[in-house]
Amino acid sequence: MKLSYLFEMATWVVSCILFIQMLIAIWVGRWFAKHRTQEHTENPGTTAITASLYGLLGLLLAFSFGMSGERFKERKHIIVDEANAINTVRLRVRIYADSIQPQFQKSFDQYLDARIRYYNGNADTLRIQNTMQDARVHADALWNLAIQHSRQNANLLASNQMLLALTQMIDLSNAQFRAEYNRTPEAILTMLFILSVSAAFVAGYTSMGKGLFDWWMAIGFCLLTSVVIFFIIDLDKPRRGLITLDHNIRAIIDLREFRKE
Repeated sequence: MKLSYLFEMATWVVSCILFIQMLIAIWVGRWFAKHRTQEHTENPGTTAITASLYGLLGLLLAFSFGMSGERFKERKHIIVDEANAINTVRLRVRIYADSIQPQFQKSFDQYLDARIRYYNGNADTLRIQNTMQDARVHADALWNLAIQHSRQNANLLASNQMLLALTQMIDLSNAQFRAEYNRTPEAILTMLFILSVSAAFVAGYTSMGKGLFDWWMAIGFCLLTSVVIFFIIDLDKPRRGLITLDHNIRAIIDLREFRKE
């Protein structure tokens, strides 16, 4: 699945580029204000427009950050739910007779290994796709086994329970894959960049004629805006970002310990 260039680049690089662009925009705004032909006077209309621009930027930052946080939380919940679903399948293997259990156990172990490799794939897109395909193959093998044994009256109840557990396990693996690529739209991120640079330009433009300009305040504004956008993007990059899902992924990796029982 092709990703936006904003997600392909390192997040700190994107934030640094924005930070530098905002500082340049402030300087350019002051340069334009300095070389304008009209004498500067305080205009209530201009003040309202400036306040509206800052308000729009703040609203969009808050909205984007909140949505990124919700998506991150959703991914965490799906991973835990998937771990529980996989464990349910493991337990329902024991419903079958001892002579049948090894057939399920082999495919189950292969499926679990494929899912663990999937979560350990980091940002390797090819490896992620290969492990997804491997997991589907082993999930189909488990499904076919359950269907096969459901035709036997002695295993009908056990197979019905197994099919329900397999359905949930497969659905959650697909939901996790889709949730991983559910990210902030590129158009919204582009709008955030444009608004941030525009707000910086206006800050520089409107500062002329109001005494000594405080560059430390300007740097602080640019830095905080860049940091917020950094985390908006980083929350949508759980495989290689600063904020990861490693703690939740342990819930699936730890299922290997049950094979020792």
